[in-house]
Formats: sequence, C-alpha cells, structure tokens
Amino acid sequence: MNQVNTLKQMFVPALVVQLEQAEWRKCAPLTEAEVLRLRDQAIRFPVPASLVGSLEACRGFRDLSPGSIWEEWQERRYSLLLQHPA
Repeated sequence: MNQVNTLKQMFVPALVVQLEQAEWRKCAPLTEAEVLRLRDQAIRFPVPASLVGSLEACRGFRDLSPGSIWEEWQERRYSLLLQHPA
C-alpha cells in the first residue's frame, strides 16, 4: 500500500495541546496512566498519510506520536519547562 492510500490518525486538538491543558488544570505533572487515558479518549480523524506533513505545517508543529506518547510527552514537557520556568 503506498503513502497515498495509507491513513494516519490526526488528533484534534493536537495531543500535545490536550496534555498541556490537562497538566495546567491539574497543577501537577500528569501520570503515565493519565497521558494514556487522554490519548485513548481523544478525538481523531483518519487522514491520508500524504497530507499529514501539510496539515502539521499549517499547525506549525508536529504532534506527539500516539505509539510513543509517554516518552515524547516527557521530552516535550521538559522543553516547555525550559522555555517557561516557574
């Protein structure tokens, strides 16, 4: 199956945005279980893989990968803390 026919999941809003908001509301770091639950409950749409790059360019960032969300969230969270220290 080529990239034109392959479907990828796009999350709306982006997973990283949902996790940032959830952590802000909680006023504490999210646990792995909370991150996975948010991912599993998130709204997603199937999108042709050939369009994902264009859609991410419109967003202005690459979203977290659902398959490695916990690891990627830890990295992104750390970079956000460096940008906006308390």
